[in-house]
Amino acid sequence: MSAVFFIAFTLLITVGNGADESTVITDCVTEPKFPPDNSYVCYRTQIVKVGPFKKCTTERTISRNIPVFSQTSNYTIMYINSPGADQGIPYSNDLLCRWHIKCRDKQLLYFDIPEHSLEPMIDSSIFAKPVCVDYLKLYRDFGTQVTCGFKEPIGDMEPNQLLVEFRSNSKLRFPGFSMRLVCFDPDLQGEGGCATSGSSSRSKRATISSEINQLETNSVPGEAKNTDTALQKTIPSYADLRFQSGTLQILDNKGGAQTFNGIEYIVTYNEIKGVSFVSASNALVMLRGFGVLTVVNHTAYYTKFGIDPKFAPSPEEKNTIRHFLQEYTSFFSNNTSTIDDGSSQQLRNRRATSLSNPMPINAVTSSLNSCNAVLRSVAQSYFNLVSR
Repeated sequence: MSAVFFIAFTLLITVGNGADESTVITDCVTEPKFPPDNSYVCYRTQIVKVGPFKKCTTERTISRNIPVFSQTSNYTIMYINSPGADQGIPYSNDLLCRWHIKCRDKQLLYFDIPEHSLEPMIDSSIFAKPVCVDYLKLYRDFGTQVTCGFKEPIGDMEPNQLLVEFRSNSKLRFPGFSMRLVCFDPDLQGEGGCATSGSSSRSKRATISSEINQLETNSVPGEAKNTDTALQKTIPSYADLRFQSGTLQILDNKGGAQTFNGIEYIVTYNEIKGVSFVSASNALVMLRGFGVLTVVNHTAYYTKFGIDPKFAPSPEEKNTIRHFLQEYTSFFSNNTSTIDDGSSQQLRNRRATSLSNPMPINAVTSSLNSCNAVLRSVAQSYFNLVSR
């Protein structure tokens, strides 16, 4: 049990970035800490009086591994929810829960949130706008995203990890949220025999390639064009940048590396966080690939993009993925063991009672040949489930 003393009863915090900015009210302020990989922890938070002061106490109530639906070397499918949501029970008051999702190295993470029923915003005279009191907060690659109320967030992608936080206050109780997560190998995107489909097709790849070329043309400082020490490279999504003690390395996915010595500073930029500087200290700095690297006069400039859009499912593919994942939810909702347990007959019995609206086999086999790595992953896992 831990305790933090403070004078104010309620703290108002503005979080988020850009269009996602939201204001939240929380009684007990605790800096987010990562639970161990692929596990979660929930605390009960309470306000108590100690003389003229108020005290925030946190008591851990749950600490478990995140449930896994299916796992192979190419993908992992997981499920998280607010306490009680998987049993149709509204979440309790005064909760603070955190989930740490960590995929394997080089994998990407896709998530969707099919259920999102939290206490709606309330009017705030201090901020002159509505604020969240119960909320879901995602610590994403380029900042935080906070949601409350009933609107379902759109499925999206992240690099290989995500921290999810859920808080409830001491007032009302609502059904809560559920979230499905797919760790997938982006190399599946390039496997032969896939069917061109939607926005994951070659036209999307050509669009992003054109955008990179335009950035390469426009992002080099003017004085670098005639400087022998100038270098510019497109860093693909499968590569990483490693910077330490004045040495910068570009690491590819086959164990190879390009090394540049004498780098005094590295300057990173993305459109949400803006510019940040990293000095040539002994501390190791790792930067995810997909961007443009420019080296001029012993300074490296890295324009970092988000995840390569070619991996994003199209709206049609997202609907299909949603259906596959919904079937998984139905299958596991009343079964605590994994699909690798039990005999084939037991599996057939469970499928007969648990699958609510099985996908037609032609739709499953079509999805197995999709060009989108997320859809290929969930389709393969679903196929393994229904064909055993």
